[in-house]
Amino acid sequence: MSKKWLVLLAVSAGAIGLTACAKKEEAKTDAAAAVETAGEAVDDAAAATGEAVDATVDAAGAVVDDAAAATGEVVDDAAATVEGAVDDAGNMMDKAMDDAGAMMDKAEDAATEVVEEPKTDAPGQR
Repeated sequence: MSKKWLVLLAVSAGAIGLTACAKKEEAKTDAAAAVETAGEAVDDAAAATGEAVDATVDAAGAVVDDAAAATGEVVDDAAATVEGAVDDAGNMMDKAMDDAGAMMDKAEDAATEVVEEPKTDAPGQR
């Protein structure tokens, strides 16, 4: 082979090497860009997940608050109903006691009247 061919072969090999190096650098740059893009996607997904979790927690908290308020209202209503029933029962007991006392007074008055005032037209009396 002549020198000319050897030089041409050497220049070609150098060009191939430079092209390979350039492609390798380009591939590194592309890979770095892909890694950065993937990192951004992961960050975006994490942020979206965090927002979804926050929204879910807020919604669950609102449901629990509403349920607690509704339960409190039911308990308050039940307590008011029981209190009213107790008051009514107490009033009925008071009235029954008053009525019983009045009946006892009438019975006592009637018994006293019978014992203290004998009838004049009873047999054996003048």
